[in-house]
Amino acid sequence: MLEATKNKSILKGARTIFWAVGTIFVACIVAGLLAVNIAANEANKHAGLTENRLVQAELMHLSERAIREQAEISYWDDAMQNLVLGPKPSKGFARENFSDWLIPDMGFSEFVLIGEDDQVKMVAKLEEVITSSPTSELAIFADDLVQLARQRFKDRRYKIGSKYLVEPEDGNVVPDITAFAFRKWQGVPSILVAQVIIAENRPYAAGEGEETVLLSVKPLALTLLSKSVSKLGIEGVFIEQTRNDHGLSGSVQMPDMASPPSLTFRWTPSEPRGAIPSAALPIGTAITLVLTLSLAVILRHNAGVLNDLSRSKKQIDFWQPMTNSLV
Repeated sequence: MLEATKNKSILKGARTIFWAVGTIFVACIVAGLLAVNIAANEANKHAGLTENRLVQAELMHLSERAIREQAEISYWDDAMQNLVLGPKPSKGFARENFSDWLIPDMGFSEFVLIGEDDQVKMVAKLEEVITSSPTSELAIFADDLVQLARQRFKDRRYKIGSKYLVEPEDGNVVPDITAFAFRKWQGVPSILVAQVIIAENRPYAAGEGEETVLLSVKPLALTLLSKSVSKLGIEGVFIEQTRNDHGLSGSVQMPDMASPPSLTFRWTPSEPRGAIPSAALPIGTAITLVLTLSLAVILRHNAGVLNDLSRSKKQIDFWQPMTNSLV
């Protein structure tokens, strides 16, 4: 009787091992699949964050370049002398530096000179400079940038006698008083830059009420923009009006210092997720084979134990009645 109870206990234990082995096998497979899925999702997330940072850096590079190019005029003693301090802006100076240089060579399309009273003093386009009663739709369109540029100048200026100067700081080439924005102007995504024209040296500095803002617009050539970001591994570039779904992957709002961003830079996001299962397949297959073989050996061994116990139980069941009758 004791032996029968012992055999039943061993049989139950062997069956428990059988089910445990099966459960472990299934759990390992599920865990492996979950690990691959989590790794793939994290890879996509990391790739998206990296691309966002690269695109934001490239957009800042484009804006900083436009600011530096405009500063060739807006931070210059000659510009103060010819555009601000005289009775009216010098048409010859404007033609030479705007129409014949910055517009054709640097890719700008228009420059507007705006006085302290918000009156337009000059408009310069390709092969055209207007200084007599000029009007400008651009000045109205970007008035918020103009006012911000004035405020940034007033926040940074310091007084020497009756004049005001602003000096670069933190190793900058030009003073950090510019306001810029990425906006669509005349149907074309562009960089708008506004800055009060300032002197390099005291003799040409402006006094109170002489602040004059130089406003410029530089269209963004999408082909050149695509080339500039393609070196970062980013493709499928396009620009659209900002919508409520700007948080989607493959999109960055384009900076606007004076108003909510109106343009969104979009691209086709890379998806390393697809490459991870392929990369994990060989080692995953090898691990699965080893696990399967190991579990098969265990099951084979336990199957033998179960068979032996089954035969032993049958023998006990056969001899048990005879043993009881003799007793």
